[in-house]
Amino acid sequence: MGLASLVAPDLLDHGPRARPLSSAKTPGIIESGSWTRPETPVPAELFGVTLNSSTGTMPAFRVGAVRLWDSSTKWSEIQPNRDEFDWSTLDRLVDGARRAGLPVLFVMGGTPDGPAPTIPSARTRAAPGPRRPTAWPIGDAFVTALVTRYRGRIEAYELWVLANDRRFYSGSMATLVEMTRRASRIIRSTDPKASLVCPGMGQLWSEEGRALLQEFAALGGYDNCDMAGIKLYQRTASDPPETMLELARVIDRTFHQAGIHPRLWSTGTTYDIPLQGALAGQQ
Repeated sequence: MGLASLVAPDLLDHGPRARPLSSAKTPGIIESGSWTRPETPVPAELFGVTLNSSTGTMPAFRVGAVRLWDSSTKWSEIQPNRDEFDWSTLDRLVDGARRAGLPVLFVMGGTPDGPAPTIPSARTRAAPGPRRPTAWPIGDAFVTALVTRYRGRIEAYELWVLANDRRFYSGSMATLVEMTRRASRIIRSTDPKASLVCPGMGQLWSEEGRALLQEFAALGGYDNCDMAGIKLYQRTASDPPETMLELARVIDRTFHQAGIHPRLWSTGTTYDIPLQGALAGQQ
């Protein structure tokens, strides 16, 4: 069970509610204006865990929400064949979350018949659609079946897991925008109360990762969602958590340059942990 902060609302807010850290002035010095928001309670549902278990058992510790990934709920695991759906694991997880009073974030990803992952730890398939002539109709059918079955029981959908990482998505940003638009249209018409999180964007310390995010934005991808999904984590797994604040500022500038200011949900931790060097004495 991997820990993950599900939501990072208003990471940087310079709006009218902000107030200066200090009103003291030093003669001859022009203050640049350091600002902070007033202290307010943070709702519990803004923090949660990514469940890497398929048992349906919820965390024994206090948590505000659950995100389903690496929990045997990928697209390929739910729809192993074109006209066959296996809802047993997802039923178990959703029922367990409801008994615990926890909202659920379902993550799209893991294409049926897609190319195998480039690293074993990814354990998913990265193509935007099955390797069939009717790739997208089957995608539409999956989203329709999923949202119809869990209408009112799954509160939010993340429309792809790591969309700017070739290990998890190998298509173009134009295709991803079209996937997002079609999934959004189906979900909004089937379950209007569900929240839509645009495809997760990671690797945002790198220029390539940010460039793909900007391309998705320039093509209108964020017009189809309620929130932007980002992977807010350290530059390396061994860095202290506080370095995420620097990345938050980088992300804020990136969205500003793209001319958009979406709500941000941080929906995962780094997948580079399995790729770190072994500890001393370990193989």
